Amino acid sequence: MPPEPDRVREYFERCADRFDGFYREERRGLFQQLAHVVFRKPGLARRFRATIDILGDVRGKRILDAGCGSGIYAIYLSRQGASVTGLDFSSSMLALAERNARAENCAVRFLAGDFLELEIEPGYDHLLLIGIFDYVPKDRRRAYLEKAAGITRQKIVATFPKRYSLLQTPIRYFWLKRQNCPVYFYTRSQIRTLAGQSGLTAKFHNCGPIWTVALTKTRGT
Repeated sequence: MPPEPDRVREYFERCADRFDGFYREERRGLFQQLAHVVFRKPGLARRFRATIDILGDVRGKRILDAGCGSGIYAIYLSRQGASVTGLDFSSSMLALAERNARAENCAVRFLAGDFLELEIEPGYDHLLLIGIFDYVPKDRRRAYLEKAAGITRQKIVATFPKRYSLLQTPIRYFWLKRQNCPVYFYTRSQIRTLAGQSGLTAKFHNCGPIWTVALTKTRGT
C-alpha cells in the first residue's frame, strides 16, 4: 500500500472538480444534494465565515494559504486586498485554482509542493491550514505547526474535524476509507495539547462538525 501522503495526493488528484463544487451552488442529483446540504455545506460555510472573521482586515497583508485546494480562500482574500500565495501538493487542484483565479481576475501566486518539504521564506502575516489536519498522521502534526509558527508573524488559522460528531464523523470515515484515503478526527484536548507543544495558544470557533482554531504564538516563544 502506498504511504499515507501519496494516498491523500492521489485522492485529491481524482476529486479536484468535485471538491470545488462543495463551495458552489450547482445542480446535483437528489442524493448528492441531500448529502451536500446536510453533511457538507453547514460546516464548510461556517469554517469559511469563521476564518474571515478571525483574520479581520487583510488589506496589505501577506497570506500563505497552505493546502489551497481550488483557491476559494486565496481568491477571496486577494479580492479583499491581501497579497496571497496558494500552495498545494495536488497538480489537479492547483490547475483548478489557477483557472478560478483567472476567471476572477485575481493576482494570486500559486506554488506546487508539500508544505513540510518546501523551503518557505518567513515573513507571512497570516497562514491558513484549512482542511490540512484532516489528513496529517500523528507523527507529522507537530512539525506542521512548528513550521507554521516559524514563518508566520501574526495569525495561523487551522481547521480540525471533530472526533465526536454524531453523523458526519462515521459517514466521512467510511466514505474516505472506501476511497483509500486516510482521515483523522480530533478532540479539543488533543488540539490544545498539539498547539501547546508547538508554542501556540488555541482559540476555538465551533463550526458544526469542524473546529476552526485561531493559533497565536504564546508570549515568550
